[in-house]
Amino acid sequence: MVVTVTKNDIKAGFLHHSFHCPIAKALKRATKRAVSIGVGYATVYRSESDRYKNTVYILPDEVVKFIRNFDRGLPVEPFTFTL
Repeated sequence: MVVTVTKNDIKAGFLHHSFHCPIAKALKRATKRAVSIGVGYATVYRSESDRYKNTVYILPDEVVKFIRNFDRGLPVEPFTFTL
């Protein structure tokens, strides 16, 4: 799956918030069936509660770096990654 993090995702994202960070917002948009998306520093937890399906993904290094920089308040730019 290709995921695009936009300027709007970054602007609307919250520091240190796994459900409302820019990556979670972009993933929620890319995975329309997901009910819940939680992002950690290295993984994503995706839930489809209607069927009790839960999936964990390992994030690419570029995404981990983005999350760390965003949570530190450093400047970040829109980008696209494959999950």
